[in-house]
Amino acid sequence: MAKMAFEIDKSYMRPAWPAEAIGPQNMVAGGAKVVPSGFPSSDSFTVTVTAAETASATATIAVSALKGQVAKGYTLNFGSGKYATLNAIALKGAINIDANLAANLIGTETYLYPGTSGIKFIPAGTFVSRTFAERDAGIGFHKAVATDHEFYLLAFDTPDASVNPDCELLRHGALVRDHLLPGWTDLAANIQALIRANYECVRGPVTV
Repeated sequence: MAKMAFEIDKSYMRPAWPAEAIGPQNMVAGGAKVVPSGFPSSDSFTVTVTAAETASATATIAVSALKGQVAKGYTLNFGSGKYATLNAIALKGAINIDANLAANLIGTETYLYPGTSGIKFIPAGTFVSRTFAERDAGIGFHKAVATDHEFYLLAFDTPDASVNPDCELLRHGALVRDHLLPGWTDLAANIQALIRANYECVRGPVTV
């Protein structure tokens, strides 16, 4: 007898960070919008220099393992005139970049590579904010900045903000597992504190 096998499509599974069911009872009525320019493309990543390097037309720049590919001829701008134009393609996972380096690096520089897809997927649980002036002007939400005035977690994924910026906001006081929010460990301490100030943060068993 033939054996049937099934594969679960995890893209439809509920994220682990909500500690209660999300529905109209804990969503902000009327929805909202995000500002697409306030979010990086889905294939963007940070290039982090890990060692000092002297300016040279044939420099080898040590970096943390790349999370994506960077094309030959692309110029990384590490600030203060520290431009590095790639002499060869840098593949995902590479820890060295061959480049024409215009100025010395001290080994702590970073550059946000913008990616090439243009797709701006924003996952549920992303913390967003805006100022009261932006609210009054009808401007949407961007990635949270501690000096803003309005703060919310996104209740659901925004598949591509560049195509459709509509979003749903989770009401303050909802139960969330803060440590399971997307990118939690990379959030600044003041942003983590704002999440905990606006939501009831708990730990406990995860159910799907």
